[in-house]
Parts: sequence; C-alpha cells; structure tokens
Amino acid sequence: MKRIKKYLVFNKKTFFTYFTLGVLALIIEPPVEGYFIRLAMPNQNKSFLLFITNFLFPLFVIFLIDIRKKNFARSISFITGGISVLMCVLILFMSMFGVPDRFLRKQFDSASWKNERSVESPKSIRLRMIDDLRDKHKLEGKSKKEIDQLLGVPNENKYSPEYDYVYGLGSVKGLIENQSLWLAIKFRDDVVVKTEILRRDM
Repeated sequence: MKRIKKYLVFNKKTFFTYFTLGVLALIIEPPVEGYFIRLAMPNQNKSFLLFITNFLFPLFVIFLIDIRKKNFARSISFITGGISVLMCVLILFMSMFGVPDRFLRKQFDSASWKNERSVESPKSIRLRMIDDLRDKHKLEGKSKKEIDQLLGVPNENKYSPEYDYVYGLGSVKGLIENQSLWLAIKFRDDVVVKTEILRRDM
C-alpha cells in the first residue's frame, strides 16, 4: 500500500488543474478539432478519431510526464475529469428521458399482452415484452388463427391501412415529443408475411 501511495501524490493545484483539463477535453475541444477533421477526412467516421485526439492523446502525453515524475496523480485527475463529464451527461439523459421501458425487458406472456390495460400502464408491459416476443415467437409464417390465440384480436386498425393488425405497445419519450409505438402485422392468405414496429409522434 505504501508503495502505491508513493506514486499517487496529490495536491489541490495538481488535481484541479488536470481535472479541469479532463473536463475540457470532452466539452470544448470536439467542436474545434472536429472542424479540422471534417476538412481533412470528410468521408470518415469521426467519433473514434475525436475521442483519440480529444482525450486519449492528451492522456498519453500526461501519462508520459507521470512516468518521468514517478507520480500518476496527473493522469488520475485527468481521467476523473473525463469520467465526471460522462456521468453528468448520463444523469442529464436519465433525468430528461428516464430509463426506456424497452430496456427493462420482460418475458412475453400472452395473458398480460392481451390485457388492454397493459398498453396504458406507465410500465408499458407490451413494450417491455416485444423483444422477447419477436425473439422467441417467429411471427412471420404463423397463421391468423395462431396470432389471434397468441396476441388476441386488436381493435380496428385506424393507423396504417397497409397492415391488417396493429397492436399498441405504449409510448417512449423523444427528444422533442413523445412517440407511440405499434406492432403492425400484414397477412396474405391468412398467413403473416410482414411485421414492423411503427412509430408515431403523439
């Protein structure tokens, strides 16, 4: 433990200086460096290049200084600043949009699906079950009778004339306004030939 502390000697000035640099590396530099990267490589994926130039390269330089000084407090402070930015972005995202119901996956249950109240539920039961439904029950190729037994007969389709059955899944929060999601099914000769998840602004 004493040997580790020998290489992690912190002081307020060092910590706040390199912590601030870590924050700035992810906040201020991307627009500036992104402009030059777009000029040099207009057709390339820039996300990884930005991460290298904005954060990893400065960290590498700081790490080399720490090796020479035999004190890694600068690198740790810089990384802490970067992580703080990412945590703030995550907290902001979660406060604005919450945890998407679709990420709270639930095992498909036919009885719960058929319960119309599940669509209005704040937990959006159908939305949480849709991934499991599509993973474990291949809908394409099933007969209309099988779909009726599995999912029930939906209300009259007023949303998309292209499809025969449309099941409300619930709503998700969008950047500007909420969106409602629907499972749409198309039959041909009473056999499912196409399924799709439809999105509509509320």
